[in-house]
Order: sequence, then C-alpha cells, then structure tokens
Amino acid sequence: TTERGRGFRLRWSPLVQPPEDVLSFALPSPRTPWIGGRDRVLALIENLESKARLICIHGPAGVGKTRLMIEAFSSREPPIWVRAGAETDTGALFTILSRSLGASELPLDGDDDSLCSGLVGALPQSAEDRLLVIDGAQKHVDVLRKLLPLLLAETSLRIVLGSQTRLGIKEEHLFEMEVLDEEQALCFLQEKLDSVAGKVPIESADLRSLVQHLDGLPLALELAAPMLRALTPSQLENRLREGGGLLSDHSAGLSPGQLVREAVSRLPEDEQLALSLLSAFPYGLTLDVAQCVLEPIADPLRLLTNLMDHSLLHRTAANNGPPRFRTLWIVARELGAGGESGISQDARDLSIAEQAGRWARPEAERTIHQPGQSALRHVLRGEFGHADVWVQALLRCGRVEEGVELALAFAHLMSWAGLTRDALGLAQRSAEGLDSKRARCRLFSTAAELGASLQDAGAVDAYLGEVALDGLDDEWCQGRWALAALTVAVARGQFGRGPDLLEQLRSKLDDDPWLLGRADRMEHSIFAMLGEVEDAKSVLEDLRVHAEAANDDLMRVKHGISLGFHAFSEGRADDAVYCYRKALPMAAQLGHRELEAGLHRRLALALQAAGDEEGARRSRKRALSLTNPDDNPDVQAHLLASEAEYLHNRGDFEEACELARRACTLSMKGAQYNTTMSCLRDGVVVGLGSTGEYPFYDLLEELETRGVDRESITFQVTVSFVRGMLALRAGKQDKALDYARKGYGLCEPFIGQLDAVYLLGQLATLAAEAGGRSLATTWLERAEGAYKGESWRTVLDEDAWYQRARVALKQGP
Repeated sequence: TTERGRGFRLRWSPLVQPPEDVLSFALPSPRTPWIGGRDRVLALIENLESKARLICIHGPAGVGKTRLMIEAFSSREPPIWVRAGAETDTGALFTILSRSLGASELPLDGDDDSLCSGLVGALPQSAEDRLLVIDGAQKHVDVLRKLLPLLLAETSLRIVLGSQTRLGIKEEHLFEMEVLDEEQALCFLQEKLDSVAGKVPIESADLRSLVQHLDGLPLALELAAPMLRALTPSQLENRLREGGGLLSDHSAGLSPGQLVREAVSRLPEDEQLALSLLSAFPYGLTLDVAQCVLEPIADPLRLLTNLMDHSLLHRTAANNGPPRFRTLWIVARELGAGGESGISQDARDLSIAEQAGRWARPEAERTIHQPGQSALRHVLRGEFGHADVWVQALLRCGRVEEGVELALAFAHLMSWAGLTRDALGLAQRSAEGLDSKRARCRLFSTAAELGASLQDAGAVDAYLGEVALDGLDDEWCQGRWALAALTVAVARGQFGRGPDLLEQLRSKLDDDPWLLGRADRMEHSIFAMLGEVEDAKSVLEDLRVHAEAANDDLMRVKHGISLGFHAFSEGRADDAVYCYRKALPMAAQLGHRELEAGLHRRLALALQAAGDEEGARRSRKRALSLTNPDDNPDVQAHLLASEAEYLHNRGDFEEACELARRACTLSMKGAQYNTTMSCLRDGVVVGLGSTGEYPFYDLLEELETRGVDRESITFQVTVSFVRGMLALRAGKQDKALDYARKGYGLCEPFIGQLDAVYLLGQLATLAAEAGGRSLATTWLERAEGAYKGESWRTVLDEDAWYQRARVALKQGP
C-alpha cells in the first residue's frame, strides 16, 4: 500500500480504516456527558474570542483538556481536529496534517525543516482562515516548535493545542488546566456515581479522603466511580495506596498510569531522575528543600521549571507557609514504590539522607526545644507528611543516630500539634529492625511518654515493655524506662509509684539536666495533685535550674505554669496573671499551640479572679482560636468545657449546656484520657442548669466506667452529687440525702486538697436543698476550717456552689 508523504509500505495485516470522524477531522463525539459547572468552558471560549492565534491548553494527563475543548467547540464553528497523540512519528504527523489542511503536495523525505516548509508551501488558500486543533501535542513538541511559528507567520490559521507540555514559543498563549478543587471534585465524583450506578448511598464525608488521594484529577475520579459499586471509599483508597488496585478502562483504552509513564519517557535522563526523587514527597517540598535535594543532579531551578512545563510538577498556593512543589498522587505512585522509579533505592536514599542529616545534627530532639530554633521547627512541621521518608532514608543509609534524632524531633512536634497517634506510629516504625538497644530505648520510651494520656493502655504498656526488655543490662536504659513509667503513672493517677520510680531514674540519669528536668515536672505534678503544696513548691527551683542547664524553653514554660498555678490557688491572682503572660511568648515561639491555648485558658481564669472580666473574655476567645476540632479535638474540647463552666457560673445555662454537650462529644473523638474525663465531669455538672432533655445518665455511666485509681474518687463524688440533684428534681429528698452522704464519705479523706474544696461546695448545696440543713452547715464549717487564709476565702465566698448552699440555708426548711 502507499501512504502520502511516506511512500510504499508493506502491511502485515489487513488495513483497518479509522472512524469517519478521523477521516473528516470533525469535532469528536463526547464520550461522556459534561459534568459540573460551566466556568472553565466560558473561560476557554473567552480565550478563543481573543486575538491570540496560538492557544495552548496546558495541564496534566487526565485533567480533561480534550473534553473541555469538545464542550467549548460544540456551540461554535467546528474546527479542523487532529489527533496528534495517536501518530507514532514525525512522518505520520505530517501526513495527517496535510490531509486535514488539504495540502496538495508534500515531500516524501527530508529533515524536519524541509517538511515544515514543504507543508506550509503546499497549503491551499481555503485552509488559511480555518481553526486547527492539535490534540495530544505533547508527543511531537520538538517538531511543532519548528512548524507552528512558520504556520503563524505565513498563514492566517488560528491554532489550539491540547498538550501536557508547553511549547515555550513567543506566540504561545497558555490556558492552564488545574485539577479540580476538593468541593468540585466531590460534586464530580458524586455525579459520576449517579450516572454509573444510580443513587449510590455514599455520603460526601466518606468520599472526601478518596478525592484528596486522587488529587481531584477528573480521569482518576471517573475511573474510580464504577469501583465504588463494590468497594467502600476507604477500601478503594487503601487498595490504591498499597498498589493493589489499578485505575483503568480497558474498553476505552484509558489508564492514568500509562499516560504518566508515556509523559515521563519523553523527559531527558536528568529530569527523570529529579522527578523520581520528588515523587517520594507527594505532599510537596518547599523551594529551599527541593533545591537541596536536586542539587546533586543538575541546576535545581531548571529541573523544577522544566518539570512544571511538562505538567508533572505543580507549584501549590501558599497556605500559611511558603509554596510547595509537588507531583500529583498518580505520578508519585507510578514513580515511587508502585512503579518504575528511574533511580535505584540506594541512590534515592543517599540524596534524601543528605538533607535529612542537616536537620538531625546536632541533637535535633533537644534542639527543637531551644530558643532561636523557630526556623528548624517550622521546616519540620511542613514535613510531617514525609517524616517516614526522611527518617527511613537515614536509617537505610546506616546513619542510625541521625535517624533516631530526626524521628524523635518529628514525634515531639507532632504531639504538640495534636498528632500524638501519628507520632507514636513514627517512633514505632523507626524502631523496627534497629540493633542498637539505646536507639530503640529512646524511641519506645518517648513513645510511652507521649502516649501516656491516650486512652490506649495496651499500646503504652507495650512500649514500656520494649524499653524494659532492651534495657535489662544497661543502666541508662533502666533510667529512661523509669522516667517513661513515671510519666505514664502520673497520667493515670497512680501516684503511689512515684517515689520508687523517681529514686531509680535519678540514680541512673544523675548527669543529664534535660531528662532530670522532665522528672522534676512529674514530681511537681504528683505533689500538686495530692495537695502537698509545700513539697510541690520545693521542686520548682530544681526545675528552673535544670531548664536553664538544658536551655529548654518547654521546661521554662512548664516552670512558669507551675508558678502561676500556685499563685492562683493561693489567691494571688495578679501574680498568676504575670506568670502566665511571661510564659506565653515562649510557648508561641515553640509553636506549641496546645500549650499556648492552655496558657490563655489559665490566664482567663486568673484575670477573672483579678476582676478583669473583659481581659478574661479575650483570653478565652484567643484560646479557642488557637485550636480547632480537626487538628486537636482534645484541646478544643477542654476549652469548650471551660467556657461552658464559666457561662454556667454566670447564669447563661442554655448556652453553657450546649457548649458542654459539644465538649463531651468532641472529647470522645480525641486521644487524651484526662481530657475526656474532665469534659464528662464538667459536662454532667453544667447540665444541671438545663431545662430540657439532657443525657445525664449516659455521661454518668461513662464517668463511672472510665474512672481509675485515685481519679475515680473525684469522679465518683461527682456522680453521687449529680445523681442526688436528679433525685431532688424527682422529689425524692431522702434519696438525695443518701447520695450527699455517700459523696461526702468518698470526699472526706482528701479534704484540704485542691479538688475537694469545689466538691464540698456541691455536696453542701445538695444537702441544703434536700433538707439536710445540719449536714450542709457542718460541711460548710469543715470547708472553712480546712481551707484557711485569704486565697481560700476567695473561693469559699465566690464559688457558685457555696453561694447556692448559703442561699438554701437562709431560705429555711
């Protein structure tokens, strides 16, 4: 057979004629109906109506360039449509272009320049005013860079390209095609679900994570939709993450992975290597970090720019930080663990470890606690999503000490941001396969300390067990185990274990102020929670000395909080305000939003006690603004409960009840045991101001079943008090008095301690309102005798429950 422009060809199989629309170069028929808004269509039409003669619709594979052009041209004069992506070589491209434009003659051979000039010279007059669409132009960029300037100079043709690669010629007008944003992608996927399977009962909230994983890429969403008839969104996402699922449509010949591989194959070797490195970081790298990673390959800026020109790398908009350069998920998957990388794992690890080592040195775990290290903390926070990549590269390169330092630095920062479970997972994965007992000890002991407040005793005890097993014959490891065990014991209220553990860790770690300062914090907590105020104060000087020796701002903040706590509990509200305000700048510099929010909450209480209601209101609002329920539900729940308690004392009962319910619900989603219990306790007491339906018995049951050790006594007193108040509502005064006596019996052993002063006011109120006037009077006198001095007088005079008890006694039987 013969082909115009190519000469004689021997065909080994019968000639298959292309579809009619290819022969006529007509506008293709859309494969699927248009879904979504018309904003993109209108924007492209506006560009087509401009004076630009060369428009390049530029975007990644699967973003919908072809479908957008079909939609835009469906209401306009039809163009000449050429499928350049289907042509295998330059000769085939010129053949199809000559047919589409009606060229009469075309050289059968010659270089690209002669073919370009021959095609331009052979164009008939009738073709010069037409609109030519070249779809899939990325496959022939080199020859089109020569041909298109000639066509624009010698004819009046207008040309539209659909291309993954920009040509970079001066006449080119770019129309950028971005992936769909999250809300658009959700709508697109939901409409696709409706079209392939009717109304599929999947909520948008369940689809959100899958949409994020697919980067809002229309082709990926379209191919995912049919799979959701058999799989849940989370199951499909997990399969794709693990490489067990492929997005493809064999009948239509569509596969995002294949499109990516074709795009990568057109890159020069250095750009393929650069892309392979960058694909290990699907959340993107800042410019500074990307430059450091790419420096060993070639000029980093050239590599980044060229990869963006090929739609394989994207510069994301700044979001409370510098812009980041990232690949789409599908690119990362094809070039990362799930596909051909173009670079060996060892070479990749060496490049990544070089930058990771700069962050790890020296002693990154301690460095992030020090003043003047905001830049390091900021850059590591931006790499939370890639923490495993950086750490594992160091470990695989044999740089174990640096890998452990970096893992621990990430773990601390993650816990400060409310990502405690992520921090524990990182520490556990980093410890796997390590031979060094001290390295494993550092990772597992830190994991136990960070996870101490979690409602997952099994995991925390397992971490302690790992430390104990590795440290049987190592004194330093034994000391670290003792510190971790002490931290866990304090979080669980197991104060009886404190003295032995303190003695053990101080005998093993007597020369390390950084670790001893942490022991001081635990010792102070034990004394403070037991109400042994003078002993608690005696620890503060050691904590200050160790904080200065270790140059640790976190310890300095904790020291300031402890000073403020004592000032507040002694009625020195102005001194407490000073201590909290002094600690706030250091907490802000650390970027420890949970700590900063907690300081504002304490400051609000101190300001309120000092008579500054407006300042207290501002501090409460500031505390709430520093956190959100998605990043850290524990902190947000605690703040909501505190605000509910304040509103309850002020008399705004309905609003207080609403906030209390929100706090209890949110605390159940969190990870911290103490926060959950505190919110339940506050929520059930605040609910006594409710005039409508309130889940008293659900909250009481949670309190009774979750309370452990010493803390259970406090919670059981609260349970007795609330059950008594509910009995009083039902007119059962005798039963209410029984609950009051039971609560007092539980409370009596620790009268004189901080918690008991508030509980006595509640029990006295219950007894007085139930008719037990003598009991209420006796308990009020016991409180006044146990809590002497001006500081306690303020509590006894101003606490809402003490006031309510006195009012009930004055009203008589």
